[in-house]
Amino acid sequence: MDQLKLTVESLINQCDELYIYDNRAGIDYTDLSKFYRLSELSESCYYFSADDDIIYPPDYIEHTRQLIDKYGTIITYHGRRLTGDLNKYYKGRHTVYDFRGTQDQDLFVDVGGTGVMGFRTDLFNPVGIHLEPYKCMSDLVLSRWAKNENQKIVCAKRKQNWIIQQEVKGGISQTYANNDSEQVKLMKQILE
Repeated sequence: MDQLKLTVESLINQCDELYIYDNRAGIDYTDLSKFYRLSELSESCYYFSADDDIIYPPDYIEHTRQLIDKYGTIITYHGRRLTGDLNKYYKGRHTVYDFRGTQDQDLFVDVGGTGVMGFRTDLFNPVGIHLEPYKCMSDLVLSRWAKNENQKIVCAKRKQNWIIQQEVKGGISQTYANNDSEQVKLMKQILE
């Protein structure tokens, strides 16, 4: 809860509405719950998905909105190009663009990080994505939806530590690093 409070404080003055889905209080959609609200929207909007262990910079929303308008597609600050071993996802030697590091240019990626992502719902609106059977794989699930809808994903340039990761123990990538067969299945669907 302390981490979530810092995340909320970093975003609350940047957006019109902020929704938090508590997986403990309802159906556990794991990390796909960040897209639950899409099913309740009646008008088009800019939609930003966030993680509860990240502190966002004070210009995050406005900067990302400008990039969404510039490219007319999905913007993220974390992503992967699937160029490595196609039998492994987390340890497959793919090119990873980590949101904590410096990136000198905007790049198209195959898989976008949903904890640092935004899009316009009139261009891309994956309503119902939270109902996907794949849990703890929102980056891959959303990227597959984007591929199926011919939406590009741009991983945007940034300075190191513009976005700050709070201390995390046992995150998704650590949990599934040695057992990523389901991730590999989704990865291959993105590459088809």
